[in-house]
Amino acid sequence: MPEAAAKTRIAIGDLSGGLASAIVAITGNVAAGVIAFAPLGPEYVGQGILAGMLSSIVAGLMAALFGGAPGMISGPKATTSMVFAALLASLLATGRFDLANPESANLLLSLAFGAVLISGSVQVLLGAFRVGGLVKFMPYPVVAGIRNTTAILLIYGQFWPFLGVSKQSPLELLGGLGQIQPATMLVAAVTAGLAWKGSKFMPKPAGVRATGRLEVLELTFDAFSKLSEERPQVAMKIQKSIGRILGTRLRGANALILELDS
Repeated sequence: MPEAAAKTRIAIGDLSGGLASAIVAITGNVAAGVIAFAPLGPEYVGQGILAGMLSSIVAGLMAALFGGAPGMISGPKATTSMVFAALLASLLATGRFDLANPESANLLLSLAFGAVLISGSVQVLLGAFRVGGLVKFMPYPVVAGIRNTTAILLIYGQFWPFLGVSKQSPLELLGGLGQIQPATMLVAAVTAGLAWKGSKFMPKPAGVRATGRLEVLELTFDAFSKLSEERPQVAMKIQKSIGRILGTRLRGANALILELDS
């Protein structure tokens, strides 16, 4: 019975965690879809948002079914969305597609998503042959350049919604400053401020410092296996604590390595 109860709690935790992550990912999915379909114009914003939502669902299912790690983060990203947008822009630049013609627009999207299917198949093959290990040889400035460029493009794309106006030339904006919405700017500024510095106002866990002699206890694999059978709840808490500590240490080590490389 204790083991069944522990599995029930794990299942409830997985469901609640999945629901929370799905709610949080909605904004990112919307932004990714808008970016990906931006070359097609505002008429295709709805289809872009729908594509972002569906890609998040499909990516999550594929990662859960075929992922090589127990915990993986998957879904649409701004970088891949910009690559897709560049593909659409290059296809439109050929002059062979007319967005006013539904058949031509559908052909354009079919070619673009066909390219996505091919690139995904290539990624599957690269993963099967363990080629992903070569990523560690990629210079850090290259990665930083990609991420910083993505950030700049995202900031530029959100500049007009921040002001509460439609996208226009700077001269048109300067000539009509009255169209700026102060309430929209206030809401956006407060939201950005909370996302940036909100963690400083959150309660922090109390630190513990030893002032006397310490005793180190060793938990062998056999003992832990026996503990998992007799007290699964206690074993689960120990596993979560170990995973949290290791994750924190690894993130700190990665950040230090990146600083040394730069």
